[in-house]
Amino acid sequence: METKRVIVRGVVQGVGFRPFVYLKARENGLAGMVKNNPQGVEILVQGRHEGIVSLVNAIRNYPPPRAVVEEVSVSQFDTDKIWDSFSITESDQTGTRNARIASDSAICENCLEELFQKDNRRYYYPYINCTHCGPRFTIIKDIPYDRASTTMAGWTMCGPCADEYHDPSNRRFHAQPNACFECGPHMHLSERNGNLIVSGKTSIRMQELIIQTANILREGKIVAIKGLGGFHLAVNALDDQAVIRLRERKNREKKPFALMVGDLNALQNIAVAGVQEQNRLACAERPIILLEKRENSPVADVVAPDNNNLGVMLPYTPLQFLLFETINFPLVMTSGNINDEPIAFTDKNALDRLADIADFFILGDREIHTRIDDSVMRLWNGADYPIRRARGFVPAPINLKKKQPANILALGPELKNTICLSHDGVAYMSHHIGDLKNRETADSLYHAISHFTKIYGIKPDIIAHDMHPLYESTQAAFDPPPSLSWMNRLPKIAVQHHHAHIVSCMAEHGLEESVLGVALDGTGYGTDNTIWGGEILVAKHAGFSRGASLKKVKMPGADAAVRFPKRMSLSYLWEIFGENVREHIPAAMSDMVTPEEVDMTLYQIFAGMNSPMTSSAGRLFDAVSAFSGICGESKFEAQAAIMLEHAAEKDEKGSYHFDLCQGREQG
Repeated sequence: METKRVIVRGVVQGVGFRPFVYLKARENGLAGMVKNNPQGVEILVQGRHEGIVSLVNAIRNYPPPRAVVEEVSVSQFDTDKIWDSFSITESDQTGTRNARIASDSAICENCLEELFQKDNRRYYYPYINCTHCGPRFTIIKDIPYDRASTTMAGWTMCGPCADEYHDPSNRRFHAQPNACFECGPHMHLSERNGNLIVSGKTSIRMQELIIQTANILREGKIVAIKGLGGFHLAVNALDDQAVIRLRERKNREKKPFALMVGDLNALQNIAVAGVQEQNRLACAERPIILLEKRENSPVADVVAPDNNNLGVMLPYTPLQFLLFETINFPLVMTSGNINDEPIAFTDKNALDRLADIADFFILGDREIHTRIDDSVMRLWNGADYPIRRARGFVPAPINLKKKQPANILALGPELKNTICLSHDGVAYMSHHIGDLKNRETADSLYHAISHFTKIYGIKPDIIAHDMHPLYESTQAAFDPPPSLSWMNRLPKIAVQHHHAHIVSCMAEHGLEESVLGVALDGTGYGTDNTIWGGEILVAKHAGFSRGASLKKVKMPGADAAVRFPKRMSLSYLWEIFGENVREHIPAAMSDMVTPEEVDMTLYQIFAGMNSPMTSSAGRLFDAVSAFSGICGESKFEAQAAIMLEHAAEKDEKGSYHFDLCQGREQG
């Protein structure tokens, strides 16, 4: 008889791993124990050599569906103790933390089946879940992942739920959010002023809530619906006037809305989705996938104006499936926020901030600890290209090819902010936080810093920040709130924006040697105090030299040139034709600018008044979009470039001649 100690690292908490080990140990006639600890899962196993080998093989090769096993170490464990059975014991909270935390997951097939079984005690229960599905990252406050460390701590399980929770053969064994109508949280339909319409405390009342919500949506009303990571604003996607009303109230004039359809069959007359896209839509992460819009799609044009694509997702929460059991039309499901603010995630916060947008609210008793948006991606040549990495994928770690000599907290850029915490060759990248343009989003940044450093127990040694001195993320490095005062004591390293882009790619692919890196984007503060964005850098991990860039031009009006691409087109025309600009304004663009606008913009360029220099590829795309008569004023970030992309012929193979000029820039 042997006794071994097995340590399993990876995503092994909150995914049914201990019950899995328990059952496999019993199958192999083994005794001992399994428990969570801050490193992952620890197993002490005693029995025949063949049985232990079989258990370890199952752990390595056949783990539970949501588990990710990264490392399994087996060592001799010397003890005089003889176990007579195998058991799951209380979690150990001592030691260094490096356990991985599971991401939130769409409802599994078993729970979905029970949701619609009339004789099941969870029939129509909107918080149904098990060890294979449901909330994880959004409800966890600390690790190890036990109920007391989640937002479910205040809900005491009833007898039947407790029996499931303690039964190793049950798939709800140690499912921390386990609950039912009798003992768990409920959902409620209310008016915008908070007045209760119906409380879904029983299956009958929950059916009434769903029917009333479906009728409200059919009437073209806007409903704020609480989900896994925050509130969505939902409206009938076939109703033009309803969608226009949502745009007006949300102050989102042109930016595309995301859609949710009931199933893949409902998608067929809306968008084009191949097998790979369908598989990704239906995966446990349930991201929004950008798909080609079908001709004659019934979806209102105002859902995604001037755009050939639709962002589509499938239901992933029990409540969403209940809704689509009752309605037969797609829904706009956009983040529950006012434009540029973070998503609302508490009931009070939603009622306070969204009352001028939503007509009705579906509120929920289960608290969300960390707000998180839907993930967005597109598929190209069979590969995932994430556009927004959030629900379903965060906080999955990114394993680096090389261990870092220090723990680094990187605070990210101003736009599309995320933070990253690296330790011992692993990078923990946060969810999408948003554009740091207001206090609410800055507070979300500070919460992410506090939460990630706490749950992973990592004390940063260095803070990395963007070179731009005025970015909110840079300000956070030097002037954090009192709750993060420890940041004041750490050394700070400024990182050039485009160097960070290139080194991220190097880290992803394990490249150690110097590379020639191309970084094309809209804005990044350069070492020469100008705005970069069309850069070819000779880069290594610790530094870079600027090998080449797009020719610099002026941005008349600075940020105003981003909002009005026609200003950038005039700037490029000035670079080419000088004072003869007016004679060379393209006919397609002539209706976009008045003579007065031309005079004012050219004066700014000539005088250098509030006109910083830029080598940005984004501004070049803006200029071409305006030249072509496509977009002279952007209502959201990158609109001009997006519209230019959609206007381009798909089969165009032509190219443009360009010059490479060595030495000092002319002009």
